[in-house]
Amino acid sequence: MNSVGAPDRSELLRVRSLSVRYRSGRARPTEAVRDVDLEIAAGEAIGILGESGSGKSSLALALLGLLPPNGTIAGGSVVFEGRELLGLGDAALDRLRGDRIAMVFQEPGLALSPFLRVGAQIGDVLRAHHPVSAGAARLRVLELLERVRFAEPASVFRAYPHQLSGGERQRVVIAQALICGPALLIADEPTAALDTVTQAALLELFAALGRASEMALLFISHDPRLLARVADRILVVYAGRVVEQGPAAELLAAPAHPYPRQLLRCVPPARRETARRAPLHVIPGAPPALAPPPPGCAFEARCPDRLGRCALDDPAVSTLPGGRSVWCWNPAPTTE
Repeated sequence: MNSVGAPDRSELLRVRSLSVRYRSGRARPTEAVRDVDLEIAAGEAIGILGESGSGKSSLALALLGLLPPNGTIAGGSVVFEGRELLGLGDAALDRLRGDRIAMVFQEPGLALSPFLRVGAQIGDVLRAHHPVSAGAARLRVLELLERVRFAEPASVFRAYPHQLSGGERQRVVIAQALICGPALLIADEPTAALDTVTQAALLELFAALGRASEMALLFISHDPRLLARVADRILVVYAGRVVEQGPAAELLAAPAHPYPRQLLRCVPPARRETARRAPLHVIPGAPPALAPPPPGCAFEARCPDRLGRCALDDPAVSTLPGGRSVWCWNPAPTTE
């Protein structure tokens, strides 16, 4: 899915200054997503990287209009295929969700009914959006099950979710998301609950899906190793804000912002012997409360490279070589 050196692609999604707030009683609202900008081109894979609570999932849910009742979009713009999505009614969004935009959630058990066979659940999505017969839907479902690498699609078609493993259920959810041929697939920590072997198989599947079509992918994860395998570009999110963005390989090889540098140090070594000897790095402190957000840089209290102004002034954006950007008063130097 690497777009380096590839020709320009048509813009599919443009997000500008998107902000999300959550209310809890009479307390001040939590500003979970703050002024996020994002673009995705057709066929491009974008990774969103950050710790739990950084605002990654809230960003994804806001794009689809699926925020919980206490969540509201406080401002911004979301333009998909040239159409502004913010302000659309439920009926218009329902026509888009599952058809032009689809989502794979972290826990497949929540996306599948235990009372319906797998094939029926996938086929229902197709028939909700397109006028196809039951027979045509069945053939399309079997084709998709084979595409997501089930050796016996007909057996899986007849199965109930509880008869499948966690990795198999997640592949079913992926097939369900792909059934209408979406232009954009959002995957929110889709491998988090799976073992490493199953994770590797699903990551290869996501990469293969992107190579075979012009479908764009927005892949959300806290693990930079996963994004290195699927993403063309990465946006690093901390306390609801993008702190660095750029091509995946360059950003992960030499992050400019202190937060992704610290985050990469938390990744266990690949070699088992080294992993046993080396203590696991932990970023000191905790993410700040966002009701309201602190002044200055939100990472300042945890940052080993902070300056005096970091606690007072919002970081300005710096443009780096190779199409990278960083929001930091004291970024690490980079070379082209």
